[in-house]
Amino acid sequence: MDSNITELDKRGDLVLRFGSSSTTDLRVCSKAMARASDVFEMMLFGPFRESQKEGEEWIVELPEDNIQPMTTLLAIAHGCLRVVPDNVSVPHLFELLVLGEKYNTMHLFRPYLKRWGDPNRPGVWFHDETLMTAWIFRELGARDIFESAIINAARERRGDSTVGCFVGDQDKDKDSVFNVHIRASEILDIITAKQMALLESSMEPLLEAARRTSSDQICRRNWLSKNKRQACADSIHASLIRVCESLDIDPGVTLSKDELATYPHSATRIFWTVLTMSLDNIPGHEYCGPIDEVKTATKTAFIDRTVAMSPSQHQYLEKKAAISGWDKMSTSPLPWRFSGEEDLYNYKTPYIQWM
Repeated sequence: MDSNITELDKRGDLVLRFGSSSTTDLRVCSKAMARASDVFEMMLFGPFRESQKEGEEWIVELPEDNIQPMTTLLAIAHGCLRVVPDNVSVPHLFELLVLGEKYNTMHLFRPYLKRWGDPNRPGVWFHDETLMTAWIFRELGARDIFESAIINAARERRGDSTVGCFVGDQDKDKDSVFNVHIRASEILDIITAKQMALLESSMEPLLEAARRTSSDQICRRNWLSKNKRQACADSIHASLIRVCESLDIDPGVTLSKDELATYPHSATRIFWTVLTMSLDNIPGHEYCGPIDEVKTATKTAFIDRTVAMSPSQHQYLEKKAAISGWDKMSTSPLPWRFSGEEDLYNYKTPYIQWM
């Protein structure tokens, strides 16, 4: 069997073997590994098959582990700082933390986490791996960044066939490294809850306006005849129905509170559509209609950054922060906020700047 050996310790007494037909090996010191982790110590010096067999070369096969993150982990354990990367990709950081959980070596990463986990470092785009990012910062106990990842996922992911139900792009996600390693049902539950709340609260102002504008009471020119006021209401109502149709909402269901509107798109799509919509008012009726109220209510719903978590989930984040040392670090949140979110109400022209 062909083998390429990377020597983290040229005098090492142990070879770690990765892969099957074409292998890549690491030569390491068993005692350095044992000092780094009680899991390694038990595995190598306990009553397990990985322990050394008298008279044989000591080889331990780890076919389920990825050699790249394991090399980084063990380079830290051996003090081979020249091998430790200055920057790691999101998938590499994810793999490192998976190994950290598996082998109880999270403490080894403390000197590097502030740099590796900086969400604003150049060349790393945490937005592209939202679920992976959420898992990473949950395991680090970085509550603010974890919540930012949850909010971004809830805003951007498409809904299912009914409002309030989240399935997501299952075909894309089912084989991802995120799901291969961790079935993070708790994270998905948190995203689902936030997405449900966002879709419902962002859509309701538009749907309620479409229901109300079927009445002539929407016209603000009270001195006009009933027929003229009704013509105003009909024009506004038709405009709102067209907006609903552009969002693939069934107009028939729109007018019923007893049924859930079909909505396959994201909360971000709602936000942009509502903020850029205009009504086809009858001349002289430009100030009739609920457009300002709808836009304001939709903004309020969309920029809500509340993430519902149970007390046990908060405790989990606190425990992880203490283990990783994140609670002693000072880092910036993920740049997923709108530029001046708190001032959105003051914008005359709908405008969002992604930082």
